[in-house]
Amino acid sequence: MTHEWAYDPNLLTEIDVRFTDVGNGETRVDFEHRDLERFGDSEKAVQTRTAMDGGWGTILEAFQAAANGG
Repeated sequence: MTHEWAYDPNLLTEIDVRFTDVGNGETRVDFEHRDLERFGDSEKAVQTRTAMDGGWGTILEAFQAAANGG
């Protein structure tokens, strides 16, 4: 997707998610979203990258709730 939320097959980013058992029934989740510079340097692209932080937080919170049986 571009910074305008349009699909672009040439704009690929990479998401790396690692799960680590830390004992006591707990798992640490390490999350990295790479290659965001491919969106470009326009003001709109910067706003989009900044807005993604909230979106990923919401997704990860939903994942945590599901993993906890909620």
